[in-house]
Amino acid sequence: MISKQALAKLLAAVVLLPVAIVLTLALGALLGAMQDAAGAAVLARVGLALGAAWVFALVCLVLALAANAAEESRAGKEDRGEGGQRNEEGGRRKEE
Repeated sequence: MISKQALAKLLAAVVLLPVAIVLTLALGALLGAMQDAAGAAVLARVGLALGAAWVFALVCLVLALAANAAEESRAGKEDRGEGGQRNEEGGRRKEE
C-alpha cells in the first residue's frame, strides 16, 4: 500500500508542475520577444523537462492510486470471507 504522504507529494507535483511549466514558457516567450534567443532557448528546454516530469508524476500517481485501489479491494474481499476458500469440487464454499 502506498503511503498517504507519498500520494500527497505526487498530487502536489501533478497540480503544481503545470503552473511551473506555464510560467517557465511564458518567461521564455518574454525573453524571446526581448531578443534574448539564448535565454528563450534555455527556458524552452527547461519547460520541456518540466513537462516530462509532469507526465512522469501523473503516471506515477495513477499507478499508485491503482495499487491502493487493488489493495483495498483485496482487503475488502478477505474481510467478507471471499478470499480463495474452495470446496473439494473446485467451487467456492457457500456461507451457511
